[in-house]
Amino acid sequence: MIARVRSVTAVAQLADVDASLFRNSRIPDSDTGGVRVRAADSSLLAAPGANYPTVVLGITNVDTRPRVWLGGRGFTVIGILAPITLTSDVDRSALVGFPAAQQLLDSDGR
Repeated sequence: MIARVRSVTAVAQLADVDASLFRNSRIPDSDTGGVRVRAADSSLLAAPGANYPTVVLGITNVDTRPRVWLGGRGFTVIGILAPITLTSDVDRSALVGFPAAQQLLDSDGR
């Protein structure tokens, strides 16, 4: 619906995923760091990455670690999302493709 508004130049679909993000598998489950995990359509991700265990982070520092622990498995970081002025909550999100979220994280896409 919002895509029909003339001044809107791009839209992307997001859905919450019941998973937590950690720097590695040794971090206690209680130390999530407040990063929200979301499924995203391919407009926010590199198209091939949407089907694989890859993640785009909406944070600015990954401490040179190319992998993170997400939903009990390793995911490769393929990018850092630039800050989004109108939706700052995405800035604290880990974005995975809808296919990967459904297959690897048991997400229903809602």
